[in-house]
Amino acid sequence: IGVTFTFLFAIGVLLVSQFAGQVDLDLDCVLYGEILYAPFDRIVLGGSDLGARSAWIMGGVTLANLVFILVGWKQLKLCAFDPALAASVGIRVVLWHYLLMAFVSMTTVSAFESVGVILVVGMLIVPPNTAYLLTDRLWLMHVLAVGFGVASAVGGYLLATALNGSIAGAMATVSGLFYALAALFGPRHGVISKYVAHRNLDP
Repeated sequence: IGVTFTFLFAIGVLLVSQFAGQVDLDLDCVLYGEILYAPFDRIVLGGSDLGARSAWIMGGVTLANLVFILVGWKQLKLCAFDPALAASVGIRVVLWHYLLMAFVSMTTVSAFESVGVILVVGMLIVPPNTAYLLTDRLWLMHVLAVGFGVASAVGGYLLATALNGSIAGAMATVSGLFYALAALFGPRHGVISKYVAHRNLDP
């Protein structure tokens, strides 16, 4: 996901900058997004302000993802790690694969408008990889990934406020810092942890 999406996205940016120079398209908005503007796009029904449209959309997507994971936890786990076993016990592997891809696509596209491409890609890839460096238990990996995502969002907002900079860029930066710390100090996969373990094994 990281290599393919980034490569194709970079090609898209080049094409837009080369052949759509006269189009009123704000590349900064597309790339970085602007979370501060999201609350201004409201849903109004019958004269009643129901709140920010992005909050309703992402809230609905979050709920749909949660239901999908809870309902299909066993099927998703088997299809991801042992598709042959999943097929042998009657699970429709291809169906669950495309359901997972559909939910990933729905979440990604829904988030583009509010936060921009960079933050979507960063949050899609970095927190799960950070969690992967810290544990081999799947359920704990999910919990840690969500936790790192939330911590990156909060920490990034505070950093952007302090520096008066891009909120999405700050959130992606904090997420990258968490990953760097996990890569260095992770209990099993961390570079420093492995070095210390090897030194302790040497006579």
